[in-house]
Amino acid sequence: MSDISNDFEAPDDVSEVGSTSAEMVSPEAPSRPWYQLDLFNTLLLISFLLITLSSMLLIWHLIDRFGSITDAPWNV
Repeated sequence: MSDISNDFEAPDDVSEVGSTSAEMVSPEAPSRPWYQLDLFNTLLLISFLLITLSSMLLIWHLIDRFGSITDAPWNV
């Protein structure tokens, strides 16, 4: 069995190990208030609200029209 030696020595200064300047570090995302939405989240919220509203109106119409959903003509 051969003896594996580790000849690595840690440098005294981190600047010896590649570039760690501020330009290379990715900045953190800017903090925004909870009510500021980007375009995707705004469209997602609007579509969710429209689908919810239309579903509620459809159920309300079916109940108003047939008395209850179980009295609908397709439930024979």
